[in-house]
Amino acid sequence: MTDSGGPGQGNGMANVVIVGGTEETRLLLRGLLRLYRHRVVADGPRFDVVTSLATEVRPAVAVVDIDIEDPQQSAEMVGMMRHLPAIHVLLLSSERTARTETRAKELGIDCVICRPFAVHDLMEAVEAASAASGRTTSPDRQP
Repeated sequence: MTDSGGPGQGNGMANVVIVGGTEETRLLLRGLLRLYRHRVVADGPRFDVVTSLATEVRPAVAVVDIDIEDPQQSAEMVGMMRHLPAIHVLLLSSERTARTETRAKELGIDCVICRPFAVHDLMEAVEAASAASGRTTSPDRQP
């Protein structure tokens, strides 16, 4: 199935992976990203599975919903980032504190988006990350 239509005004679709969170959260994110003409290439609760699914596509953006204070989750995210070095990571967080921002920078996270988030803010972050990576998929050339 290809993603099409939607209110997105970007110049191209971003290839995106979604990691962590609940199935309901991932379902919501998939729907929103597709509505805004982005392509979800892999999603799931675990980094290792999503990374292996996304290796050939080399996504531009990862939307992650994890506890960055959890050493195992942080290590798995860093492992994904090493395996996919060009990926830009957007963290969904329940709070935006100085500690969260500092920890996110230490881990190499590109952007922290605080829940509840405005859809527009999430899409702007995805489009900015995709543009920074230079990895977009033209709507005319969808795989």
